[in-house]
Amino acid sequence: MDIDNFLRSRRGVATTSTLMTAGFSRRMLTKAVRDGVVNRLHRGVYMSRASDPDVVAAFRADGLITCISAARFYGLWTLGGAGALHLSCSTGQARRGVVHHGACLHPVHSYLPIAGVADVLIHALRCLP
Repeated sequence: MDIDNFLRSRRGVATTSTLMTAGFSRRMLTKAVRDGVVNRLHRGVYMSRASDPDVVAAFRADGLITCISAARFYGLWTLGGAGALHLSCSTGQARRGVVHHGACLHPVHSYLPIAGVADVLIHALRCLP
């Protein structure tokens, strides 16, 4: 599997440690960035051109997607779309264009920056009408 395909299987974004664990070397990452196959989002995070914008935003904010924004990742039924992105940021600081939620208490998604199902449901019950 090449780096681009691996990233696509991870919604387009992965950390350096995840890529290294999957068998990609630093040299392969450097070559992929130089060739324009992938981009470096910031230190320790790489993304493909077909990356999910919500996942990219979560990595940028150092947060977890939660509430209605995370429902689609778990296949949960919703009445409508999310509108603004709902995040639980580790810094605790609100960001423009983001609905900020409190800390997550339950295990998170195994490889994506998404709150666990229990936290997603708790945040949705507190946030949505």
